[in-house]
Amino acid sequence: MKRALFLVVIAAVLSAAWLMAQAKPPEVSLVEGFRTVEVASVSDAMEQLYGQRAYMSHDMRPLSPAKFAGPAVTVQLKKEEHKEGSAASQGMLDAIDASPAGSVYVMVLENGEDYAGIGGLMATAMKYRGFAGAIIDASVRDTPQIRKLQFPVFSRGVGVAVVPQGQAADVLKKSQELDDIEHRMLPFIEKFRSIKEAVKQFGRI
Repeated sequence: MKRALFLVVIAAVLSAAWLMAQAKPPEVSLVEGFRTVEVASVSDAMEQLYGQRAYMSHDMRPLSPAKFAGPAVTVQLKKEEHKEGSAASQGMLDAIDASPAGSVYVMVLENGEDYAGIGGLMATAMKYRGFAGAIIDASVRDTPQIRKLQFPVFSRGVGVAVVPQGQAADVLKKSQELDDIEHRMLPFIEKFRSIKEAVKQFGRI
């Protein structure tokens, strides 16, 4: 897992982002300033001043219309890390719990279109920790729940679950058990503002 600090400006209309490496967190006035300008202007300014492309892949899409800016907390995940089970997610959870309010969570997941990089639990944790939004270079799940939270997320796709008919009864029963756990985790996360502690307490992410 890698972490770095950038400033991110994102808007639903263009699915564009402005990233600038920072040695320290940007001044509040800079972040506020970027919230008031158009993302297209930021992208054009980077190109005209520095000759640099300042936008992400064209397939990055918002779940709902949104515009936000803030210092980015970047996380990179690789598929093989998940062989370790829940321990593999600790760096990702630490990044969420340790980041200040106003942060933008930026995740890159290897072969991300085939995997969900964020769902309802992580979005809830970010919402209640005061994150400005999340940008997921991967897919997303629990989209109705995230929309209900009104937490802005950009991603490259959504996860659609498929169940063979012969396994439907077993899968439904297990799904109901997992739902029960997740529904008990949500108020815990809201109260303690820690996804790491919630995962430790309930044993799932």
